[in-house]
Amino acid sequence: MPQHILVVLGDAGATDYFLAAREELMKKYSLRIVADPKGAAAEKLAKNGVAHVISARLPDVLLRDVSLVLCGTAGKAQELWKHATKAARCAGVPCAWFGDFFGSGCETAMKDFTPDRVTFFDESSMRQFLKQRPSFNTKGAVRIVGNPSYDAVATFDVQKHRVEARERIVIQDGETLVVYSASSLTQFDIMESMRALVPWVRRNAFLLGVSFHPADEKSAAEEVSKIRRYLQEEYGAGYVGLQDVRGLPLAAAADVFVTDYSTEGIRSALLGVPTAFLLLPSVAKYQESRGGTHPFFPILDGLGGEPAAMGVFAHDDCYRLLSLLLKKETPKALSCARMQPRFRTLADGEATRRFLDFVHSCI
Repeated sequence: MPQHILVVLGDAGATDYFLAAREELMKKYSLRIVADPKGAAAEKLAKNGVAHVISARLPDVLLRDVSLVLCGTAGKAQELWKHATKAARCAGVPCAWFGDFFGSGCETAMKDFTPDRVTFFDESSMRQFLKQRPSFNTKGAVRIVGNPSYDAVATFDVQKHRVEARERIVIQDGETLVVYSASSLTQFDIMESMRALVPWVRRNAFLLGVSFHPADEKSAAEEVSKIRRYLQEEYGAGYVGLQDVRGLPLAAAADVFVTDYSTEGIRSALLGVPTAFLLLPSVAKYQESRGGTHPFFPILDGLGGEPAAMGVFAHDDCYRLLSLLLKKETPKALSCARMQPRFRTLADGEATRRFLDFVHSCI
């Protein structure tokens, strides 16, 4: 009889993380899955044909005979996560968190909640967690595993997917495509980034495609439409539709991949695609409000080597993006890990194995 694990999900990022490891988990455990109604998890689970319950609170019946409550971190949908952490403690069931905890926007909301165990993307996120919880018992309770949804980076055929994605978007040979991957519209002023980026793209006669956060396409559809109208009016035919190309194929299609806060920028840099984080005043203010310090992302700080991505912090500094094209080489998987070994857990293809080991150790 397999042991039961209760999986709690809110946002899309943690759901991608879980889905990447789900099949391996199911070989040993029986999974019960609950999704927060305010997050993007339910829609993503449904799209992947994964049975789940939607609830902002954890029904007691789901805790029956459970060996572990496994909570994905969430930047926006946190009600179920909070309730599940409390309920697990009350029921005497071990509770573990996984995901991109620090830098995901949940730090303040979750400061009074602590799991029994927790796993991290990298060492820097672990250090930030422990700094906020100095009394946390770290003996065997923390683990750096990377992210199972990044494992595809290790074997991803960049050139093959680049050709296929650019054909789908209808990009001709010789045309330069700049892709902007936007974070949630609720976090900071996306239009600030658009007003800085569009003039630079227009001056260089590049094509521009913008990918919006999946949750915003539904919950902020009117604002998304407003930004799209602005782009069409300001740049006309230079603004191209991305034809639902997302994730690694979209990064591969780009000559320059630009984001503000999205973890898609980390994936892009891991693939070796020229990548920049456009961290203008509203973005910097948002990061600082949660205790972040310049340059806000480990991938930008250059400790131990050349930064894996470029940080642009002022409107007038967009000209620096051109240097990404001048330095462009053929993208190679693991280029980020070669530049800085501390990113290896995000690019070596072994995160799923490490996550499974972590889960086994929790039970």
